[in-house]
Amino acid sequence: MSQVIYGMLVISGRITMLGLSRWTEKGGSYRTIQRLYHSILPWKAIQWLFFRKQFLKAEDEHLIVGDEVVFGKAGKETFGLDRYFS
Repeated sequence: MSQVIYGMLVISGRITMLGLSRWTEKGGSYRTIQRLYHSILPWKAIQWLFFRKQFLKAEDEHLIVGDEVVFGKAGKETFGLDRYFS
């Protein structure tokens, strides 16, 4: 998983399994990435564990926000963004 995450961080352009396998080092072959994508992982538990270990402090306030956009936007502006931030 660490190889795939590394590949996702350094890859440019469109992210595909073939592209990830080209950007990863040893241990990140195309077949390994296929196995990772076809396995069922408890993502909520993994994300919570990562957040708790890396960022959670009792004296701080935290805001958890998610964005599930997977397609590039069409055009030059994101509709409604100026109204959101005003």
